[in-house]
Amino acid sequence: MPIRLSSSTRRDLSLIACCSLVLLVLVEFRYGLSSTTLSRTDGNYRGAVVSSSAVAASSLDGLDLEDRELLGQIAASPPSRSKHRSSTSNRLKNHHKHASSSRTKPATFDTHDNRMGASRVSWGRNEQMPLTDLVGHAPGFTILDNVYFLNGTLYIVRSDTKPGSFPEPRMMISNAGNLTLSIEDNMRIISEREALRLFGTQASRIEGTTFLCNDDESVISDYYHFTAETLFSLWRAYSSLDLSITPYGETRLPQPRRFIVPNIPKSRWRDYANLNQYILHAAFPSTGLEFQADWADRAHTLRPYFFDRIVLGDRNAAKAQTHDNGNEAKEGIDKAVFQADKLPKSPHWWMPLRNNVVTFAAGEDAYGMVKRKKRQETSSPVITYVTRQQWGKRMLRDSDHTALVDKLHQLKRTNKDWEVNVVQLETLSKEEQIRLAARTTVLMGVHGAGLTGLLWMQPTNQTTVVEFLAPGSFSEDFEVVSRMVGIKHFTIWGDKSMTYPSLPDKSQLPARGQSLEFDSNEIPVDADAVVSLIMRQLQTTETEEA
Repeated sequence: MPIRLSSSTRRDLSLIACCSLVLLVLVEFRYGLSSTTLSRTDGNYRGAVVSSSAVAASSLDGLDLEDRELLGQIAASPPSRSKHRSSTSNRLKNHHKHASSSRTKPATFDTHDNRMGASRVSWGRNEQMPLTDLVGHAPGFTILDNVYFLNGTLYIVRSDTKPGSFPEPRMMISNAGNLTLSIEDNMRIISEREALRLFGTQASRIEGTTFLCNDDESVISDYYHFTAETLFSLWRAYSSLDLSITPYGETRLPQPRRFIVPNIPKSRWRDYANLNQYILHAAFPSTGLEFQADWADRAHTLRPYFFDRIVLGDRNAAKAQTHDNGNEAKEGIDKAVFQADKLPKSPHWWMPLRNNVVTFAAGEDAYGMVKRKKRQETSSPVITYVTRQQWGKRMLRDSDHTALVDKLHQLKRTNKDWEVNVVQLETLSKEEQIRLAARTTVLMGVHGAGLTGLLWMQPTNQTTVVEFLAPGSFSEDFEVVSRMVGIKHFTIWGDKSMTYPSLPDKSQLPARGQSLEFDSNEIPVDADAVVSLIMRQLQTTETEEA
């Protein structure tokens, strides 16, 4: 028998249909702009661009290719959320069928899920638990997915049937100078069967990317060592997951969710100038900090935890491998960051952090970044001499300092559109220091933390760092970092200048390349030779080699 609907019912149904149609139109209109979605292939979340609306395309009319590249990134909608259930065994099962199948994988997007139900990862006794995956590795710098933590120890879980290939723990982590700990206290590689015995069938999930720095206080509490080694090398390793980073610093990589330093009390990680925390918060505004007590608190719960991804940095592990490598020892390279640079990279890998810090200090928006990039090569050079003459340690000979300042001012009088700065950085605010470095074309000074400002310079063929050292001494601190970010570096011994690859042979120099005069207050420098070097570098054009 046919069902007859009353007129009021038919009216209500018609109203519902109309509302549904309007809702569909609104959704289409809202999400018609170019956006990035997540598709999962072989366990990796990859970004896929969906079609853009004609309105969005027409809004870019009149912009050149570089502007479109930048503004297209700015206008894009955030990635849509992946519809997976983290609390079930299927959450990660397919992702980890082949643990350690590749040492370098495409960049993955942050699949943040803040539902309470996503706070645990579980698996059955007869189901495969999420296995640890080696994403990238160089000695001392390792990217691992699905890392377990229990009672203060990190666990790499390998398959019982396909063990996979992981580096030895000593190549990933050290005891950070704590003689009461062994490497096994910090990290173990175990089988799936042993993991089931230790962890049971579930673990508390620690979402997103974690930067884990296993360095000691002497490194973390120093501005140069923290910024130009620890933070620098951790980002260098992480950036290997996005080889498409643009000259403007656009990247698909999410900010690390947390930065953990398990060996340092919270009260003792700041440097004397309080730059460490400023730089970290400027580079990663959303990143939380955890210290020794936080690490211990988590360990004392005696419950298993599951890290989605850890970017692990350990300076001692990196340096140990450097010393074991004959070729690197022959080159005299004693820097942990050199190991991180063995991973794949975009030529613009440093620009996301550089631009974040400069933008934070200068209050400059993305449009300003476009304009600055275009005028960089045609703007007047800025020469900055960072003087240490008031420090009482590692200074130029007074007469040579005076001669150098006079020559620089003479250079300014001859080239009226040039800018010359002679500064003591301790008299400038943090913002002033970073803004000045960002504008500087040639940065010079005696070896010291003031040269860390090279990180905020805009790399071009003219950008140059000139480092004054006592003759017979050498340090690769700023040379290696300059080379890694694409800036030319010169070491000055009196009237002699040296640059890569023609550097001093450290095997022929005193220990660590530092003579008794390294910290001298009478370091000689030839002002005429320095000015001639500056002139040569500033005559470099885009079509020439710097």
